[in-house]
Amino acid sequence: MGAEKPDQLILELKKKLADVTTQLDKERETRIRAENDLKLFRDIINQGNDAIFLINADTADLFFVNERACKDTGYSRAELLGMKVPDLESDPDLKSVPWNLRVGNLRTVKQAFLSTEFLTKDGQEYPVEIS
Repeated sequence: MGAEKPDQLILELKKKLADVTTQLDKERETRIRAENDLKLFRDIINQGNDAIFLINADTADLFFVNERACKDTGYSRAELLGMKVPDLESDPDLKSVPWNLRVGNLRTVKQAFLSTEFLTKDGQEYPVEIS
């Protein structure tokens, strides 16, 4: 009878190990699918015909820009990702308005947008809508 308990314990441990392995395999597959989806999303966004700037609504930091945004503004991706919206805006009066006041309406209405103009690297005005 003493031998049955260790054998039973070994079987239980093997089952638990198999369960954990199965769970880890599922989690790995889910992560791989999510990574592939993210890569596809980035590829689609990067190949788009419109400039896309993803902005942190709290800080006005640019945290993603597509290839078209770089091409249209003349800035490199690294340069743009080191900027905030006010750094790019052409209207000096807008730079003095706190970002949280300007973006507050976007959060409540969710369909509204801000119209502004960015300056390209060579000083040209570039119309932008932020939604």
